[in-house]
Amino acid sequence: MLRALFAAALIVFGTGSAFSQQPTPKDATPTCSFSEVYKKDGWTVPGVRGATLKQRAKFSNIPGVFVTILEPADVEANMTNVICVRDHTGRLEVRESEPIKILMLWSFDLGGRVFAYRVEFASEVIYDGKRQECACESYLFFYDMDGAGNFTVIDSGRGVVESHNTGYLPSYIPEWAKNSAAPSTK
Repeated sequence: MLRALFAAALIVFGTGSAFSQQPTPKDATPTCSFSEVYKKDGWTVPGVRGATLKQRAKFSNIPGVFVTILEPADVEANMTNVICVRDHTGRLEVRESEPIKILMLWSFDLGGRVFAYRVEFASEVIYDGKRQECACESYLFFYDMDGAGNFTVIDSGRGVVESHNTGYLPSYIPEWAKNSAAPSTK
């Protein structure tokens, strides 16, 4: 009896999706699309305060750029999250102090000055007074665009180049970092 019910349910669900009444048009406009978010005062990069050096390496394919893997003092953090709102085309929602668990933390520097951080994290929820991980992981890049030490731009990682032996790289290096690493002409 259970086998017959399972087979019937499988047929109903399987054919239902195969013969859906409203196919998605190929040229459909996405409801929300953005790659960077700017905040004049700068974003707080989760996990950086009190983090210790775990490993440091020079990139062979980007001259002068170093990556440092950091060990956060506390992997449980809060972060401001900017997301698309599904039922309101073109609207972004800012969620203050969302609980996250930091999975990996990298800094990128050129000439000894950090120009970007990459934070890989798992979203969490507070349930019954305790943090619990959701089944989703993500990452963000935080960029210092002017060299002032404020990480004013977050980037969702679109356009990021993957390197098989070093992990994920920032999609760009700010001009100030390139200029600060250049040899002096004086």
